[in-house]
Amino acid sequence: MARILICDEDAEARGALAGILVDLGHQVLQAETGDLAIEAVQTQQPTVLFIEPELSERDGVDVLKSLRQRGYELPVFFVAGKLKSSLVAEAMQHGLKDFMLKPIDAAQLEKKLNEA
Repeated sequence: MARILICDEDAEARGALAGILVDLGHQVLQAETGDLAIEAVQTQQPTVLFIEPELSERDGVDVLKSLRQRGYELPVFFVAGKLKSSLVAEAMQHGLKDFMLKPIDAAQLEKKLNEA
């Protein structure tokens, strides 16, 4: 069982992903903003982070950079409806583990988690 943090401004999207993860036997934490995600990583120490890359106040790349600068090496996955290849390329330079497109396929999610 992993302790997984989901960061997405869309409560429905967070809930859908959380439901899949709970069904797979994981503990789920949730954050609405990038700043709250950083705080949750520091205080709740999740083992994996799933984050929507295009958050309004602090995007996923910025959150990823901030976590790495603070010494956190947990696997980070982008989860989005669509992704710009330039954004993924930049995030990969900062240790992005992988990405998934919404809607999330439970089997694909489980496979990526096992690889992480």
